[in-house]
Amino acid sequence: MAETAELSEQAVRARVYGVFATLMLRGVTEDEMGPVLQMLAHIAEAQGRDLSVGIHAAAVAREEFEQLFLVPLPGRDVSLYGSAYRGEGAEPWGEVSFQVAGLAAACGIDWQPEGFRPGRAYLIDPDHLGLWLALLAEVIERQAEGREEALAGKSPAEWERWLRADLLSWLPILTAKLHEECEAAFYPQVLELLLGYLRLDDELSHRVQ
Repeated sequence: MAETAELSEQAVRARVYGVFATLMLRGVTEDEMGPVLQMLAHIAEAQGRDLSVGIHAAAVAREEFEQLFLVPLPGRDVSLYGSAYRGEGAEPWGEVSFQVAGLAAACGIDWQPEGFRPGRAYLIDPDHLGLWLALLAEVIERQAEGREEALAGKSPAEWERWLRADLLSWLPILTAKLHEECEAAFYPQVLELLLGYLRLDDELSHRVQ
């Protein structure tokens, strides 16, 4: 994250959401873990939190990713699909899923590349936290680059507000569920930091409107 001083605020935000997306879609490798931990530590410090990870953070993160989201152990089945948390009437492949799929197509993001790949989430519905974060990163990056053309009927700024607002409606429930049902060490912290980052991002965006 040392080079972020040279990036615009929007470019930094896009990069942060992109890292969170990677964490939720496939996890990170041992080589990637160092920069990721630096980013998470910086976010934690800004939120007044302590990031608690051991010297084997990469191995712990990979094990948790597999046991929580790829091949869940009994009692650790935590869905990353928004439809599981939006309340009564929400269902897989509902209206929200079609909107997200349309945005992904407009952005050129193939959210089901070549089906299942070992070591990464297999998405059966575009209403997946990892894809939402990837799309949030994409629309913010487009704004940073001055590309304001409409995507599936909305401007990048409109999509940013829509994605963030919907995420904030169900991510707190997912975060609480992960804490309640899992004795995991890494991913509950990741979601806490993501939730805090989203809330601050939302608060700042309202201040400048």
